[in-house]
Amino acid sequence: MSHRDNLATLHLANLGIEWKRHYESRLVTAQEAVSHIKSGDRVAFARGREPQALGLALAARKDELKGVKVHIPQPGRDFGWYDNDWSDSFEISIGINMVPSRQAVSDR
Repeated sequence: MSHRDNLATLHLANLGIEWKRHYESRLVTAQEAVSHIKSGDRVAFARGREPQALGLALAARKDELKGVKVHIPQPGRDFGWYDNDWSDSFEISIGINMVPSRQAVSDR
């Protein structure tokens, strides 16, 4: 085990029954999480259904963001960003073209 691993283990051990409070102190709203995304950034969703709260919060920033590259391996939801008039804000790349994005992708 490296020195860094030892420190991480020691830190977690010191948390003891306080781990839940420690974890909860780091939780933020979806709006707070996506507020750190800037124009030109890259965002990647995990395979499967995109978290609805995060997708909606990011989509709500459409008018203030430009050129955000969003990678969605397997789309499960349509937050609006497949529409052509959203292309200035979000550049979408898709791994496997699923039903929610199929029509929009073929229209582009």
